[in-house]
Amino acid sequence: MGNTEEQVSKMRTSVESLTKRHQNISIFRTLPCTHLEILSEHPVTIIAAIDNLLASNSLER
Repeated sequence: MGNTEEQVSKMRTSVESLTKRHQNISIFRTLPCTHLEILSEHPVTIIAAIDNLLASNSLER
């Protein structure tokens, strides 16, 4: 399912580097699948991440 462990490790390293340099980037949750699988199989996680972002920025839907 999704990426290999090596690919995931590289991705996490890149993301960690980005979040350290840019305060407006954060990680809500990681899932063991590709982007398309996330969109089709984990819509509740996507909605929760958007809600979390809106709440943290005091924005309204």
